[in-house]
Amino acid sequence: MKVKITQRNLYENLTVWKKNPPKTVLERIALAINAVPRDVYTILEVGCGNGLLINGLKDAGYDPVACDISINALRQIQKGRRVQADAENLPFTTGEFDLVFACELLEHIPALFFDKVLKEISRVSQKYIVITTPYQEKLEI
Repeated sequence: MKVKITQRNLYENLTVWKKNPPKTVLERIALAINAVPRDVYTILEVGCGNGLLINGLKDAGYDPVACDISINALRQIQKGRRVQADAENLPFTTGEFDLVFACELLEHIPALFFDKVLKEISRVSQKYIVITTPYQEKLEI
């Protein structure tokens, strides 16, 4: 499918992952980490990109699993379990994670796959799901 091939080519481009994040992104990461309930032990981030949230979660004492379609994005993450997968076909068991993050992911999902991605995120989460998307943000290409 052309949409998936075009997106995969974009996300394998190392320059996408080497940029310094804007302050607003770092603020959203801090808010997401603070949103983790106390009864959470297992965490998955779907669409982890270069691991900004994953690294923050590690610094906060968690051992999250990083999942992304891009192998080059996953290579930016130095520690922990990394899994390359499409968000619409997550290779995890039902209810495997206490919490699943999908931060800055949904706006990148083509409409054709949107429902499947949401069902997969829900399927692998046992307790909680945290979703964030940008709002009124100047997006640079």
